[in-house]
Amino acid sequence: MRDTYRELSIKYPHFVYRSYDYKQDRNGLEGTFVYEIMDAHGDVAFEFCTSWAIAAPANLPAQHADVEALVYSLGMVEAISYWKLTCASRLTVACGRLDDWQVQWWRKLFRKGLSEFFYLNDIADWDEQSLHIVSEGVQLPQPASQNYDESKVIVPIGGGKDSITSVEVLRAHKAIVPIVMNPIQASQQLIEYHNFAEVINIRRRLDPQIIRLNAEGFLNGHIPFSAVLSMYTMLAGRLYGIADIALSNESSANEPTILGTDINHQYSKSLEYEKDINEYVSRYLDAGINYFSLLRPLNEYQITKIFAAADTDLHQLFRSCNRGSKQGIWCCKCPKCLFTYIMMHAHLPLASMLDIYGSDLLEDSDLEGYFLSLTGQRTEKPFECVGTIEEVNTALSVIKQKRSSNLPKLYEHWSDSLTTVSEDGLLAAYEQSQLTEQYEFLLKQKLAAVV
Repeated sequence: MRDTYRELSIKYPHFVYRSYDYKQDRNGLEGTFVYEIMDAHGDVAFEFCTSWAIAAPANLPAQHADVEALVYSLGMVEAISYWKLTCASRLTVACGRLDDWQVQWWRKLFRKGLSEFFYLNDIADWDEQSLHIVSEGVQLPQPASQNYDESKVIVPIGGGKDSITSVEVLRAHKAIVPIVMNPIQASQQLIEYHNFAEVINIRRRLDPQIIRLNAEGFLNGHIPFSAVLSMYTMLAGRLYGIADIALSNESSANEPTILGTDINHQYSKSLEYEKDINEYVSRYLDAGINYFSLLRPLNEYQITKIFAAADTDLHQLFRSCNRGSKQGIWCCKCPKCLFTYIMMHAHLPLASMLDIYGSDLLEDSDLEGYFLSLTGQRTEKPFECVGTIEEVNTALSVIKQKRSSNLPKLYEHWSDSLTTVSEDGLLAAYEQSQLTEQYEFLLKQKLAAVV
């Protein structure tokens, strides 16, 4: 893949963020972004268009808000999906201006947000200095301050257990406004289950040329999707006058996927990114927005314990499986399924697990490789949104106590020596976060109720 990278970056050395366009009315906000990949002769080889819309909830008309700077910045992060096709050495922003601080900020996001992409494509020599960013437009002023409704909080709902846990923490204290992007069956069912008064829907459509070019051998791989989502949620927050945006990223997202490196599948879910984006927003976009992860102080073990105590109907609705989510199923063959199964089984009996998944994943020898990676017996964790090695091994030690008389097959590849933290140690942990006193109180209150 390294030769492919060199060949493409030489053949197509110039990427252009050409333009953004948008319109807003009482029904919401919609727009487009246009990008170009140029060849070595300076001719446009490919033109791409991303279309998107943020629809208004039926009883929450959109206000006319100054959103241009947020739209423009959203276009910057959306550019990553197309830039990675060739990793052009020059990125020109034709529709806006970036100062030196912004240029460094975006270079960092490209490097760390695409760290998995570079690793899997064997692009070891790429760093911030490999990308020359120039801007040709005008500097947009920071939007004027506006009033926000402090009684409401936006919560992105993806269909997994973490966002459900955030809802469990907040629902008795705040008016939750869920936000969903291209919703899957699980997220729709969860919204229907809670019967939320207001829901913000985002429609996002990438240019279909990406699929064709990937099939033709252009570079492909994971992008920092949570960074994309962060910009959409903040744009929606400003549009609907809701400052608080509660993500559901846990402390485990800070752990590298490749041990001993800064390569992290979940970089844009990490505390580092959260701090970075908040500084960017405060400087250039809207200092009134409060973007944070409600679950940041907690580990996956604590989060799963809260979720396990929720209504059992929710256990049937959630889907923490990327492969099967579009069909509303658990594929039961991926590392995400196995990880979630292990964490849930530490808190629920086997009968409940069989009811949720349909089979005992710890009896499936086909999952041995993922099992070894999740437990730290290989040099890298799976490239999925999974928890830490110590969380997995602690959960397995708890499951072993429950099933000691008849251990499932995968325990042939596990020993107690892998466990470095006790269950009590995980339940007592509380990590650094950016929570306000109000949200920290609600989180601690909920955790205390189940521990």
